[in-house]
Amino acid sequence: MSGTIFAITALCITDLERSTRFYCDALGYRALTTTRPDGGALGVSARFLDLDGRMLELVEFRDSPPPEKADFPVSRTGLISHLAYNVANLAETEAAVVAAGGTIAELTRSQMQLEGLGSCTIIYVRDPDGIWIELISVDEAARRRYVGLDQ
Repeated sequence: MSGTIFAITALCITDLERSTRFYCDALGYRALTTTRPDGGALGVSARFLDLDGRMLELVEFRDSPPPEKADFPVSRTGLISHLAYNVANLAETEAAVVAAGGTIAELTRSQMQLEGLGSCTIIYVRDPDGIWIELISVDEAARRRYVGLDQ
């Protein structure tokens, strides 16, 4: 559909401060606005994070009703398959993930060929809420092509 632009990914998390630290410290996001829609009446807190113009919204339903009793979208965590990030330095990013409270799923480490990117290393990690994150490492030339810097 013309005129439609992807805006944001929203994650349901259990601890807004812990998740903010994780995504900022491990993946390089910058924290922006924190809001409580309806002045806090819904029991929802949200924080917007930015990574090079790509927005991530962390949503915490700490004081909201259980999902089955709410008349608005309520979730506790993880209603997505995974997030994926193309990283410049895989070892450095893995260390940052662990330092920020995440875990590495070493069994998922693999080498593969991706059309347009070439050879890459992929590994999955989890954030402090257990949300899966795929880290993809390719050579710098392929990375620049992937993010549109060499067009």
